[in-house]
Amino acid sequence: MRIVESVRWVQTGRRGLVALAAIALMIGLPTAIRAADDAEVAVLRRQLAEKDRQIEGLKAQLAARSDDPPVPPPEPQPAAVPVPMISEAGKTDLGMSSLFDNFSLFAGLDGSKQPQDFGVNALFGGRYHFDWGIPLLRERGIGLQVGSAANVSPNAVQVFERIQGTKGRFQNFTTVGLFQRTDWGLNWGVGHDFLYEQYFDHFHLGQWRGRVGYEWDDRNEVGANLMLRSFGASGHFNKTDVTLHPINMATLFYRHTWTSGFGTTVWAGLAERHNEPNAALGDAGPVYHPFVYGAQVDAPLNDHISFFGQANFITPPSTGTVDAFLGLVYHPVGRSTRERSKAFRPVMAVANNPTFAVDLGRRR
Repeated sequence: MRIVESVRWVQTGRRGLVALAAIALMIGLPTAIRAADDAEVAVLRRQLAEKDRQIEGLKAQLAARSDDPPVPPPEPQPAAVPVPMISEAGKTDLGMSSLFDNFSLFAGLDGSKQPQDFGVNALFGGRYHFDWGIPLLRERGIGLQVGSAANVSPNAVQVFERIQGTKGRFQNFTTVGLFQRTDWGLNWGVGHDFLYEQYFDHFHLGQWRGRVGYEWDDRNEVGANLMLRSFGASGHFNKTDVTLHPINMATLFYRHTWTSGFGTTVWAGLAERHNEPNAALGDAGPVYHPFVYGAQVDAPLNDHISFFGQANFITPPSTGTVDAFLGLVYHPVGRSTRERSKAFRPVMAVANNPTFAVDLGRRR
């Protein structure tokens, strides 16, 4: 009996232990889970605290920077001076070299017959000149023109050489004047032309010359030319006393620039008068208010070279004037630069026989 009771007691004790273990597990598992959660939350709280410290540090840095005095805005800098560009000819477009933007050289052929040839001569030879437009008053667009030419012309007829010994003529034309090209189309130029001549005698002559025109667009211009004598000179043809003086002329002109850049100008007007001297046949009466007409061409060939020429005729051609020249113009500065500075391109060409006609009269 005791053995049986002992067995029952052991069995009963085992059941109690199992029950106690189950109760302990039920009580401890939630606690363990809660402890694990608490550990994870603690880690997250530490991480958040670290982030908070970093944020506070950044805020402190921003606050320190805001305490500095405000940085003033940058002061405006003066406009930079453009660096001079070098043109094809090696000249700078600014400074002293810009003076040569409207400088040109001419070489060509020249033919002339005027009353000063005494009715028995004509000449044909070469012409060489320079023409220079210089900015004088930039803010007003007023320029200074300086130009000079040399004509070396042998006789085209033998009469002078046979009766007087003269084989040809040398002429030096010099033009000095002022000009302006306005933004609204008005162009004007005025100057004085000087002529030194070695022919059958030596002569110094002068005339005033002016030109005014209006461009109603980029391709068309109308205006007027005026030539007025300034002074004449006296000399000798063999034993004959003669006087030379410039012929007064006034003309109206029209200029057109074609799409190719080729420019043509035509003009017509009146001269005051000219004599009809003739060394072989005697003099005829003077011609009053003869008709005058002429033309000019300017044809660019490339950036630096162009054709240029003029012709002028005072009627009647037998005793009046027949003057013309044609040749090549060389521009050291390229065409694009000249277009930028065309405000200081001379309005008038350098004087020559078409624009400086000379009359002859015998001194009684």
